[in-house]
This record gives sequence, C-alpha cells and structure tokens, in this order.
Amino acid sequence: MTKDKNKTLTIVAIIVIVITLIGMTYAYFAPQMGGSTSKNTTVTSNTTDLLTFSINRDISFTVTQNDFQENGTNKSGDATATATLTPNNKTEAATMNYYLYLNLQSNPTVYSEANTNEDPELMLQVFDGSNQLVTLTGLGTQKTIKGVTGYDITGVSGLKTLLNNHAISASNNTATIENWRIVITLINLDVNQNDNTGKTISAEIIIRQDEIDESDLILNVANLTENRCNQPTISCNGVTSLWNNKLNQLEISSLEDVGSCNINCNTSSGTPLNTYIISLLGTNQGNGMVVHEIGTLADYTNASVVKNYGATPEFYMNSSYDNITQTAVDSYWTFNSSTGVFTSDPSKMTVSGYSAYYHAYVKLAEAGYYQICYTISQSSNFLNKLFIARNTEGLNSINSSTSAQIGETCYELGYFSSTDYLNVSEFGYSGTSSPVMTFRLEKSNNISQMDTGYRYEGKNPNNYLMFNNELWRIIGVFSTEYDTNNDGITDATTNLVKIIRESSIGGLTWNKTSGNDWSNSSLYHLLNEQYYDWNNNKENIGEYCYGSSTISPSHCNYTVKGIQDEYRNMIVNAKWYLGGGGKSGYNGKIIDNYYNYERDINAIYTGMSPSIFQHIGLMYLSDYLYGVLESDCARTSILYSNENCSGKDWLYKGQKEWTISQYSSGPFLVWFVDNSGDYSNYNANDGSNVRPVLNLSPSVNKLSGTGTITDPYIIGI
Repeated sequence: MTKDKNKTLTIVAIIVIVITLIGMTYAYFAPQMGGSTSKNTTVTSNTTDLLTFSINRDISFTVTQNDFQENGTNKSGDATATATLTPNNKTEAATMNYYLYLNLQSNPTVYSEANTNEDPELMLQVFDGSNQLVTLTGLGTQKTIKGVTGYDITGVSGLKTLLNNHAISASNNTATIENWRIVITLINLDVNQNDNTGKTISAEIIIRQDEIDESDLILNVANLTENRCNQPTISCNGVTSLWNNKLNQLEISSLEDVGSCNINCNTSSGTPLNTYIISLLGTNQGNGMVVHEIGTLADYTNASVVKNYGATPEFYMNSSYDNITQTAVDSYWTFNSSTGVFTSDPSKMTVSGYSAYYHAYVKLAEAGYYQICYTISQSSNFLNKLFIARNTEGLNSINSSTSAQIGETCYELGYFSSTDYLNVSEFGYSGTSSPVMTFRLEKSNNISQMDTGYRYEGKNPNNYLMFNNELWRIIGVFSTEYDTNNDGITDATTNLVKIIRESSIGGLTWNKTSGNDWSNSSLYHLLNEQYYDWNNNKENIGEYCYGSSTISPSHCNYTVKGIQDEYRNMIVNAKWYLGGGGKSGYNGKIIDNYYNYERDINAIYTGMSPSIFQHIGLMYLSDYLYGVLESDCARTSILYSNENCSGKDWLYKGQKEWTISQYSSGPFLVWFVDNSGDYSNYNANDGSNVRPVLNLSPSVNKLSGTGTITDPYIIGI
C-alpha cells in the first residue's frame, strides 16, 4: 500500500506452505510441501524511505520411502524472508520496524503412538543472516532431536510471531538487508509414525511492517462447528480460500493484507443418518453392501436325541483328527441305537507306543441345528482328549481331567446340511491309559430368529465418515437403549448409528488387574474418562493407561486424538452388553450365537455385570464376525482366518485387536481378533490394539459425502 509523500512505503510478502502426509508405513513419511509463488516486490522513490520485503521461494520438498527408511535421515525445506531498508536521498539514516510471522492455519499432526516420549515430529528453525539460530518466544523451549535443534511444532496451530516489532536501520544512503531463513523439518524417529498418515498441514510465512491483529485472520464463522455448515458458498475479498468439508472450516491459502469472506450456508438440516443408512439396504456400497442381518437361534431345551443316521456310522484309527488315510477299528466305539449313545472302549486300542486318533464318523440324515453331549471318565493324563470336527473343520477339543470325571456337557455344533458329516475322535496319548468317553447328538426342534441390525458387510464398503476431525467407519444401525440423563436408566430405545475409529489409538491392556469384568476394567475408565473428556480427567491418566499389565505404561495423551469438545454432544450414553461365549452351555463357535451370548445374562461369568451404560466402548466379537458377507463366508464357518472370511471382512486390520466381549468360562479371558484374522481369547492384562466405538445421537444428520475414503460422509446435529 502507498503512503503519502515523505512517508514510508512498505510491501508485504507472503508465501503459502502446504504439507501433505500420505502413505506412511514403518518409519516412513511421504509428504509434499508447497504453495503459491512467493511475492518479491520492489518500489523505487527518491522521496520516501523504502522498506521492502521478499521471500525467495516456496518451501517445497518430497519425501519418499527410500528417504525415510529406518535409521534414515530427516527431510527439510527452507525459504528466506528478506527485509530491505533503503533511506531516501535526503536523509542520512532511517530506522523502521517490521514483523515476521508463521501462520499455522491447520496442523493436525500428533505425537505418534509409538513415540512414547513425545519427541518432536515437526520442527521449526529460524536463522539470521549469520546463520545463527534465533531464539523464539511463544513456542516453548528449544529441543534437539536427530541432529536438529529448534522448536517443536507438532500439532501447533495459529499465528506465531517469529520477529516482533524488529528494528532495522540504514544510514549513509546505503540499504540494509536482513535475511531470515525459515526451516521446517520432518523428523525421522525410526518408529511407527502411521498416526500422521493422510494429514495436511496448511501454513504461511508473512513478513510485513504492520502488526497483525489475529482477528484479521479469524473469519467470523460462529456456531458453524456446532451447526455444521453444509456445502457453503464463499465469496472473499483479499483472500484466496477453500471450504474444507472434512474439518468444517474455512482454509485461507493466500492473504494479501486483511481479508473478508461472506459464507452462505445451506440451511438444509440434511437427512437423519440412521434413516439414510437403512435406505441403502441391499445396495452395493463400494466393495460391500448394507445388509439387514437376521440371525438364527437354536433352542435345545426339548431337543431330539439322534438315533438314526443317514449312513451306518464308521469307526477307524489314524494319526490325525482330519487325516483321510484310515485303518478300520470296528470295536473301539460302540453305538446303542436305542439310546443314541456312542461309547469308547480304550482296551481295544490297537496301537501302542505312539499317539493315535480313534474316530466315529457319522453322517446326519436331516439338515438342521445340532449339539453334542459328552462325558469323559477320569484320565491318567490330561493329554487324552476328545476332538470334534465338522467334515475336516475342527470345532473343539476337550482335554480330559486327571482329578475327576467330566460329567455330561453339551456343546453346540450349529447347522449341518444333509451332506455334512461329523467326526468325533478320542485321542489316546502314547504310553497312557485312555479314559472312557461317551457322546450323543441332539437336534433342535425350536429355531427362532433375531434381528441383529443393519450392517455394512464386505471387504471395503463405502462407510467412511468424518468424526472428531478423523476418519471413522460405520458398523451399522442397531435398535439400542440409551440414557439421556446419565443416570444409568433407559430413557429411550431407537435406531442408533454405531461407528468405529478407522485407526488404533495404540496398544493398551484391557484390564491391568487381569479381570474380564468390563465395568471395572482400566480400559473402560480410560476410554470413558480420559479419552472421552481429556481436559476434565487427565489428572487420573496414570491410574488407567497401561500397555500391558501394570508394568508397561503406554502413551495416552488425548489432547488431540481424544474426543473434541464440538463432537462430544453427538455421542449418546448407550447400553452395551458384556456377555460372551466360553461358558459351559455357551461355547459353540457359531457367528449367530455370539450376538445372543453377548446379550444373555446367563452367558456372563458369575458375579459380573451383564450390561453397562457408557459413551465409548469397543466392537463386539459379533460385530467383527458379521463384517463379511454371508455369500463369502458362511455363518456356520469356524475357520475364520482365510481369504473368504477375514480376508473379506472390512473390520479386519491385520493386527491383534481387543473386543469388548468377555470369554465367560472364567474371570480372566477376553475375546480378541488375532493377526491372522481368526478370533480367540487371551488374558485381559495383555496388550492389544484399541479402536474406540461409539453410538451417535439419533439427531445426527448426513449433510454431504458419498462414504468413500476420499469423500467421507459429513455429519451434523
């Protein structure tokens, strides 16, 4: 801008910095930094002192995986801001002042979960013309990491003053030139920095004479966060800007001086998200679809004992429970057709000196739902076992007891077609006396159905949405009780949308004291206190944040990755069920059963809570098992770690991950998904990945988006 004659002429110089972090794997970044062309302006006049500013280039660099391999180097970009004061030809000396700013408009970087010491991941340095590091204020103390000494700007945003009313002087008609080199460095920490994948940092360097009032850079968008401005139209003067639908904010990419924008919001409230998802029923959504899942439940209260089979039972011996090479052993198992009971006779073992399997091979005459009821006499070695298989698919193995007999116990086998066969084997351990075993089969006469919700199923459905300034995914819509008064009493029941965070918040213990009662677990407290509302609960973080048991503290700072204030009112205090398979009578590995077990008060370990009202939880085991289309993986399948089951389940992340469901045979075990995609149980004080799950308010609306990873649903309330 031009001043009156004999006044000072100043030029403002600005460049834009954009850093995009994409495709990071172990100890890798793949960012790009760049922006618009910097402005270099010179104005000449012999009647004014002339103060000009310039910036020599954009900060721009690309980091590849080769650059950021383990034990690799950092990657930096720099630009030099120059102030030049030229006194006019009528004065011998001139002194003026100016400002240098870094405006971090958007900086969603975080300290990676593996970065437990919170070492800097994004660093700022400013050097003067003598290449001396400038001491800055307002950015904490200088830190040194990986050979870089400077200021940690990981997650830092807003206007930062690098030079404050800095004086520049010139005399004897000679111009004074001051150079300031600004360096931004991505630090290679040689740890997993995946938490910063897919994030964009927007910033600009500004050098000017006038001090910036921060209100110049903050446009009036009051209540837009709460009311979710839907696809606004923008008209700006002096500003180049873009509306970011993901973050629901106006992003300034070029500011000449003081800008102004008019934002016109779409006043439409959108479509209720729960209703919208249900409307997608039966349609393809990317590589998947929305399915109304109806589960089948078999009741064995008045089941019929099977006495007639589709073919005469066969008896044989070999070295494996599923080995097709057979040696007939007619006398080992006997079948009583009047009672339907098979009984083993260990004295008829024909092989000594090594272990062997003695099989009863039966084919069922009718398709249906079956259970097996068995007994095992006291054994001289617990390694003597009963194996149960459908075709060649192992369903269960039961060790014998050396202290007492195992009384009649029933195990649900699930659905058998008329072409399936059951293979029941007694494993005789070498050199020991095997116990007597009996079994019979029972067919359910009472089959009912249960509504297990509207679910996204398939390998990669379009179920992405932006929540908490992060990518989350929609599990489905479920009829759910919730509490509006936070008093633990159901106030309403309606269709709620359940969502899961796309990435893990880190490896955490389910419960540091090893008990599998979720309502008293350390992870329950961590998620519903510190993660849900960090500012009001961070003082107690040390009581609940553990990576494994009580001896390996984990990193749990939820300033950035915890639930942010503007999203908390979208979460309801919903009822969650805490049961799970494993307890006697609740131990058939059938997908439909798990949904029922989780809700059955009898499928809870003695004395533990069957349900709880909470804001944040984990996925149920049944959520994971229903994540694949039934056309790819039958609901009766047991071998889940294969290409057609876990390989086509969008909830499988290739990592060990906790569920909320207890393994109810005892007080210590919890169901989890293992690295292979199968599911099993482990001690609650072990460490596994945690992905928070929550229920959205029925008032949450879909505003825009198609649900893809690049165009996620934008929601509002």
